Amino acid sequence: MLNGSPVLSVGEAVRSASILFLAIPMSAHRSVVQQISSVVQEGTILVDVSNRPLSARKSLARPDKTKFGTRSIQGFEEGLPVLEREANTHNSNCTGACPDGICFREAGLESHAEWLQQMLPQAQVVKAFNTISAYSLNAALGDSVNDKVHICSDHHEARSTVIQLVQRMGMVAADAGPLSNAGHLEELPGKLFPGWKTPLITSTILFAVAYAYVAVRDVILSPSTPWERIALVKFNIVMAWHATLLFTATIIPGIIAAIVQLSRNSVRERFPNWLAEFLNARKGLGILGLYSALMHAVASSMVNSLFVDNDYINSFPGFAYQMSVIFAILTTALYITLGISSLSGVSASLSWREWQFVQSKLGLAAFVGTFVHVGVMSYATGDLLSFNAWPYYLPPASVLACAPVALCLLFRFLLGIPPLGSRLDRLRGQS
Repeated sequence: MLNGSPVLSVGEAVRSASILFLAIPMSAHRSVVQQISSVVQEGTILVDVSNRPLSARKSLARPDKTKFGTRSIQGFEEGLPVLEREANTHNSNCTGACPDGICFREAGLESHAEWLQQMLPQAQVVKAFNTISAYSLNAALGDSVNDKVHICSDHHEARSTVIQLVQRMGMVAADAGPLSNAGHLEELPGKLFPGWKTPLITSTILFAVAYAYVAVRDVILSPSTPWERIALVKFNIVMAWHATLLFTATIIPGIIAAIVQLSRNSVRERFPNWLAEFLNARKGLGILGLYSALMHAVASSMVNSLFVDNDYINSFPGFAYQMSVIFAILTTALYITLGISSLSGVSASLSWREWQFVQSKLGLAAFVGTFVHVGVMSYATGDLLSFNAWPYYLPPASVLACAPVALCLLFRFLLGIPPLGSRLDRLRGQS
């Protein structure tokens, strides 16, 4: 006996357990399954926590006959692919060698959890815990783990049991639907920053377009401007515009989502995939926008030390410039607050009302501060009203930065007042 627990053989432990955790390398599953297949009892819950070997993730290809669709899964916002298969004519018994320990490939399946279900039909296989890193478990030893545990199974009662177990452990349970989604869960730990793909691509494209526009307008089409200014001086302008664009990109999906809900007169229908992807990307876009804003602040301090003189500071445009800088400092502080509150450890310590206040009210205040900062700065530098001085009537970056912000604020205002605001609140209150 060990602390009141009897020491049993593997067979005895498997036979007497109502819930089994298969926490061994995937390459060892075949031999272990062969050993325990005769002793696993009917209805035993088998929780598979395995992940695919790194060597197999790159080479693993899905069968051509597999088609991908999407389905709304309650409690799972990531939008897992749902596999729609034709009749499987492959032999489900993996009798041959399994390359890289991936037995389900020979069986013509999409995940190892499904292979386990076929090999142990009397068990109720549940895929769970494989997306929680060992670092998170070790770091939170004795405390609750704030990570999300994705859970999928074809057995509703088994899935509900594991969800309750996860919640008792202090973790966040996410119902990932049927076992056909297990392939996606097995791929998640091997992906490199999967949640950052859309934010990084969006940020890179916006940066490239902004720098190209500023270079063409302010340097190539302005012969009087030395080309050397394309470095730090224009970089400073680009980073300011880039940060504003990214902050705007965090607001636009929410506005579109509200319009979609109003047009459908329902909040229960699933958003289009592209909209759902950008809604999930808002956190990444905001953090990247904060980085750009901080880089703009550093570059701006260096540029200002070179070009700002006392005569300009003592003028009215100089006063407007100073006020713009003050709004920039206050707005940056708000964005830093938003960034810190979005960290999982911090957000978990906030109540729902506190988190909503920070993300909604302070977020809107920061966005208004962005508009004021950019607008006043555009006036202070003489860009805002000097239409005749614009080369080929191309507006400067500050004006192009202000326009979408002003448009978003207008839509937010219209969606927040009757009749649209009250109607939207009524719809969301019914969900």
